[in-house]
Amino acid sequence: MPDILICAYKNQAENVEPLLAEVARKIGPDNIATNHTLYRDGMAYLVKIDLNGASDKENEATLGHKFGNDSSFDGGFAYAKVDGGSVELETDCVASKTLWYYWDDNKFFASTSQRAIVMAKGSYVQNRNSVYSFLNSGIIIQGQSWDSEIKPLEKNSSFVFNTKTWTSRISSREEKQYYQDIIPKAKQMEALRGAISDALDNFDTDYDRAVLPLSGGYDSRFLLLSLLDRGRRPQAVTWGRAESLQDPDNDAVIARRLANHFNLPHSYCETFTTDESLEKRITRFIRMGEGRIENLNAYMDGFALWKNLRDSGKTGIIRGDQFFGWSPVATMRDVLNSCAMLSGDLYDNAELVDELSSYRGSAPEGCARRKGESLPQWRDRLYQDYMVPSFYAALNYIKQKYVTVYTPFYSKGVQNVVRSLPDKQRTSKRLFKQIVNTRFSEIPIAKRPANIQFSGLFSDTEFVDLAASNIALLKDTKFFSPAGIDAIIQHLRQSSSGTSNDSANKKSIGSLLPPSVKSLIKRSGLYKQHYYLDPKQVALRLLIIQLVDDTFNNDARLKAR
Repeated sequence: MPDILICAYKNQAENVEPLLAEVARKIGPDNIATNHTLYRDGMAYLVKIDLNGASDKENEATLGHKFGNDSSFDGGFAYAKVDGGSVELETDCVASKTLWYYWDDNKFFASTSQRAIVMAKGSYVQNRNSVYSFLNSGIIIQGQSWDSEIKPLEKNSSFVFNTKTWTSRISSREEKQYYQDIIPKAKQMEALRGAISDALDNFDTDYDRAVLPLSGGYDSRFLLLSLLDRGRRPQAVTWGRAESLQDPDNDAVIARRLANHFNLPHSYCETFTTDESLEKRITRFIRMGEGRIENLNAYMDGFALWKNLRDSGKTGIIRGDQFFGWSPVATMRDVLNSCAMLSGDLYDNAELVDELSSYRGSAPEGCARRKGESLPQWRDRLYQDYMVPSFYAALNYIKQKYVTVYTPFYSKGVQNVVRSLPDKQRTSKRLFKQIVNTRFSEIPIAKRPANIQFSGLFSDTEFVDLAASNIALLKDTKFFSPAGIDAIIQHLRQSSSGTSNDSANKKSIGSLLPPSVKSLIKRSGLYKQHYYLDPKQVALRLLIIQLVDDTFNNDARLKAR
């Protein structure tokens, strides 16, 4: 359960070590044993929670992997150090692992956990911008947190806090902007191959204690091929529904075929069998992931998969997360929707959120389209600057409670090459896919995921009842209107009974068109893509908002107990 907590005090009047020990215990999983170590430097403390990095000194901590020297780290990492009256924090080129910080006149806190900071400072101030963005997208957008007093450190940044002068300095490293490198396609392919190879040459871990999550897609397949090239034979794992093994085009079956082809140890974990109550599983999801993301459906086993991995001695996973390019776009709304940043009046049924609350959040600074920026360039910049440090960082933080998450494709070298590729070579990861296909195409790419989809949650009567009872509590808050909450609960109950008539469920002719044809028609202005908020999805988000608020308010009372 790797986590980092740093506390510094200007005028320390009490023994804080028992508090830090209790914080370390509370932010950890309740179904595995964890440990923590504490380093003190004057009135500054570094708490490493279940973090046993052999390469780290006593006064520093690294999550993920980094390489390079002190002035130019690279890799997929978050780094922290307490040394001689200063606190140092550093993020990688996409902030793939979030570091949060807060300080006032007497206290400074930094952590990988928002909950840890709330516990340490003894207060919680709900961030309305985060509530609004979560309602619209199901994630907390980069630059925000649940507590308005807590800030995330931006990508590619170094943060130094001087505990003697009580001052801070944040610096961002220079990064290459998008441009079109006019070179032959073979040279583009060679450049991308070379950058990926360099990144993987600098990646290493204890392969006896790490597993490779293997799907039927391109990313984990190429990561597997790359590790095999380097003489590594990782154990592979795939998870999902039991019935997925009966579908030949499913991730579950394709991953098993890949593992068998290369004679690799492989296990398939059914993630929806558990004796624990639904309420306990959902509560654990909120505590472990801090409600940063709505993907509850993937953890309905109560984290049994991750507990079993941990119990078997596996302490790391090697993921194929990447930023080689994103989905086709033809309009501004396509771009924002592809990066989970669509909100407000840009939805065709914006009245759904309007009825819930009159509050309107503001868009993150820097997300607007820049002058001269093509739609695909804007899309991929938003993907790297917002989607990775919000959606993927949140998704991996949940797993990080049980294992260290490694992402070897994240490196500045790869990023620089990707930003030089023509738009068409980044769209749908076109060039990357061609590289993979030239390496290995004997086994087809999967067409369907193995995991349960969100619709599976809403057909469960027990889940609907639990969600409705919790959502109803939001009627007593100042943020939401009682009438809006009642309307969402009604939608939720109708959907579980099969009588829903939501506009979001209606199929349009456009949904039947191939993406290339739809894109052409969109650009011509003859076809308009409609984007709807699904009331059931909003209900799930309201459930998470209510549980997060309850959890964080309870965390804030720890210091007083």
